[in-house]
Amino acid sequence: NGTLYVVGGRKSSALTDVTSAVLYAKVLADGRLGPWNTTKPLPAPLAMHQVVARAGTLDVVGGVGEEGPSSAIWTAQVQEDGDLESWSLNAASLPAPRLSFFAAVDDDVLFAVGGLETLGSASARRTVFTVTLDAPGAGDPVATEWLPDARGAFAGVHTTSGLFVLGGIDDHGQSLSTVLFASPDDAKPLRWRSMPDLPEAISGHVSTSSGDSIVVMGGNGPSGPSDRVWIAWPLPSG
Repeated sequence: NGTLYVVGGRKSSALTDVTSAVLYAKVLADGRLGPWNTTKPLPAPLAMHQVVARAGTLDVVGGVGEEGPSSAIWTAQVQEDGDLESWSLNAASLPAPRLSFFAAVDDDVLFAVGGLETLGSASARRTVFTVTLDAPGAGDPVATEWLPDARGAFAGVHTTSGLFVLGGIDDHGQSLSTVLFASPDDAKPLRWRSMPDLPEAISGHVSTSSGDSIVVMGGNGPSGPSDRVWIAWPLPSG
């Protein structure tokens, strides 16, 4: 709906300095942002979660808050002007808590990929949860699939080709440069394939898709915090 949302997150480097605030701004025709507005806050402070958008809906998935790691999914309806209605607990939930993971939605099917189960790289997981949103329960156990390796603090992006997993840290705390790809249209379970590596190992970064390209920004690289921006153009097959 041409609106940018900032949902919860950490206010400083302190892990406990977490907010429940939700802000939104309209994206103008020239690419600039309109004024920021406050809307309905999350029910509790939350960080390291994921936000996905469906038609007329925002869903906040997992994360960590004052009561620890969460498997809950919170849902809010989006009004025509971009404002949100109050948050409600979705009937569905993740089978286990996840933070610093990647989430994508295809129709009403949510993919929750990798991530940490608790704070600390040793809890990095290789699970891929497939959950039907708005359906009661945490999904059938057969809806759990697997990455080739455990990873958290990575970036993910959902393009018209499929799902990309980029960099991150493994369950030994080592930064990764590897890139994985899977298409939800393929036969189940998801078949993850290796793609060309990132130019360097990186974690804690963000990624987005722009047209036919994938953009990777910031993060922690071999020399510490990075201001680099990497771009790639995937082929139609991924």
